[in-house]
Amino acid sequence: MNKQQIAYYIQSELSLLFPNNYTDAAVRNILGEVIQVTYTKGRNKSEYVNGIIQNDPAFFRVLLHGPRDGGPGKWYIEGTRLGPIKFRKISAGTELGLAVKLVEWFERNAELIKSI
Repeated sequence: MNKQQIAYYIQSELSLLFPNNYTDAAVRNILGEVIQVTYTKGRNKSEYVNGIIQNDPAFFRVLLHGPRDGGPGKWYIEGTRLGPIKFRKISAGTELGLAVKLVEWFERNAELIKSI
């Protein structure tokens, strides 16, 4: 699968889990191509304090990172937070494997995320 297909897979799965929230997974060019995943409780700008997405109480954004040279190596997402929920660093041997782990994390924590 290429990056666009993996981003589509993440977006599709998150949309099913959180149909009433904003979810986005897209390929971005940030020092090379990465997949950026964003989740918020609000659906659009009008629902964020002062219209700023980062002010959403459940704002969550991560980048799927891979080997710098594009060769074999670990794919990873740095640890962060989603409201009170800790998100520990995850890694996998492939970009798709990492996407699957990220979706599984959202599935395990879906009820807690929805309660934020």
